[in-house]
Amino acid sequence: MERAKPAVTRIAVGLVLFSLGADRIMVGWGHEASRPYRAVSFSERWSGSDTTNNKPKNATGALGASLLETYKKSPLAFEINQGQTDPTVKFVARGEDYTIFLMSNEVVVALRGTDAGTLAVAAQKSRTDFGGAENQGNSALPGVLRMRFAGAKRAARIAGSGQLPGKVNYFIGNNPKQWRSDIPTYGRVRYQDVYPGISVVYYGTPGQLEYDLVIAPGADPRVIALDCQGANKIKIDAQGNLRLLTPGGEVLLGKPRIFQMTTGGRRKNIVGGYVLKAGGHVGFQVGEYDRNQPLIIDPVLSYSTYLGGSGYDSGTAIAVDASGNAYVTGFTRSPNFPVTAGSFQTKCGTSGKCNGYFWDAFVTKLTANGLVVYSTFLGGSGNDMGKAIAVDASGSAYIAGQTFSSDFPTTAGAFKTTYSGAGDAFVVKVSPGGTSLQYSTYLGGSGTDNAEGIAVDINGNAYVTGQTYSTDFPTVAAIQAVNGGNQDSDAFVTEINSSGSALVYSTYLGGSSVDWGEAIAVDPAGIAYVTGATRSTDFPLANPLQATCGGCPRSADAFVAEISPIGAALLRATLLFGHWIHFRVQCRRLRSRFLYLSRRQLR
Repeated sequence: MERAKPAVTRIAVGLVLFSLGADRIMVGWGHEASRPYRAVSFSERWSGSDTTNNKPKNATGALGASLLETYKKSPLAFEINQGQTDPTVKFVARGEDYTIFLMSNEVVVALRGTDAGTLAVAAQKSRTDFGGAENQGNSALPGVLRMRFAGAKRAARIAGSGQLPGKVNYFIGNNPKQWRSDIPTYGRVRYQDVYPGISVVYYGTPGQLEYDLVIAPGADPRVIALDCQGANKIKIDAQGNLRLLTPGGEVLLGKPRIFQMTTGGRRKNIVGGYVLKAGGHVGFQVGEYDRNQPLIIDPVLSYSTYLGGSGYDSGTAIAVDASGNAYVTGFTRSPNFPVTAGSFQTKCGTSGKCNGYFWDAFVTKLTANGLVVYSTFLGGSGNDMGKAIAVDASGSAYIAGQTFSSDFPTTAGAFKTTYSGAGDAFVVKVSPGGTSLQYSTYLGGSGTDNAEGIAVDINGNAYVTGQTYSTDFPTVAAIQAVNGGNQDSDAFVTEINSSGSALVYSTYLGGSSVDWGEAIAVDPAGIAYVTGATRSTDFPLANPLQATCGGCPRSADAFVAEISPIGAALLRATLLFGHWIHFRVQCRRLRSRFLYLSRRQLR
């Protein structure tokens, strides 16, 4: 029988093309009508072979490569769910590096490599915790991002439109009752009136998910609040893109196109973009527009990538340069974590096998379209964790974190090159090409010290904050020279000079209970803005907006502090929020001396 030309999303005569879950595409040859199909599994790059049925051993690899190129160029198609996946899923679509599940109350993006068990848990969560603020923070699953509209209509009407000519067939196993055939595919899926007068239309260009928020005349776009569960970090970069760092990789939502159609059929662009809202939600800020005409907001899921090896890997922080390159740090137990040839450290730990079961930090740079520029391990024979990252105008990356390695790589002439023994913070500057360390230093005293935030100024000085239990943490020109917490921790704030050889200033910041710094920003004048949490009723304040700790001493309040250049004075320090048991706070300085804070409750 002559074999027809294969096409992605349909089954050709004599050739089977179908998908299993989010991580593999299967291809195989058909047998006689009375016999089941046999599938041949390909790896992520469509390599492999099949020696059954007298097929040439290299045929599947060549065919797979050709199919992958076709697949990349094909428009994103939405399959209506007719039993081929979890019943909570209404439509499913597959990009090159992710699978998208459209459910009644949310969209689940599963990065490549996510296993079926994790997807089943995600489906169960969709059934049980819609709209429950009490469940937020419990929803992080490796490689899974759950996006829902907070406060939206619970049961919006969902319908596919623009039916495509291709059909999808699933012939899995040898039980015909489990097979699914002639499943229609659509170019668009519409959720009608998720908010009053606001609908969402999902569609896709080749390999990319897009969605339009269609805002009817008189509807208010300010009510839109996108909740991204599963993201460790949410950041708006210099280009206006929304970057979501998940335990399984990074997801990038491109800067939204906002427009109206004129009576002449021309598109009129409207100024606006993403905005981070209270409660960790993402909204949209929109400039002046004609409220008597519909408004379209059009973001794009531009790329996602899976970063890791065979062990546990976790991304903890991300920074973006002016060209849109992303810099990621975290920690890994994978000896085969994807590092690049010529990078600073290509082996995990000192043994090359992570010294048994220890963490190494990692640093990875990706281009604006998700390609790896460099990737390196960073660590010694003990546990090492990257916690924060910043980047300067030259492309040098600054990493801060915590190490338990007495042989953590330090550089000659650095401020501190010996380990204190109980867990030290570290600060590292990586060259633009990732091939060397421009400096690397320990930072800490005889107790446990941990860096959580880092920023860099226009002169290349690094500003670090975190938590210290040391009574001998190094201080220079300190606002507070002693640890106020006795046996508890204080926050610390440290400025390191551009060569990493000395401290410009370094100070404790805390009261008589537990205090810790989480994030830091710096303005062009060298003023540092620090945020974190405190359980101290006597936390040092200056010109406070809130002078009383609402949760102390059993729970924590956030704090924000402003420190003058070279650490000369505590300009402002205030408590915020109140009665939060645990939370993460992020800090970003905006133009005109405005400071933006976001918080996310953890449990």
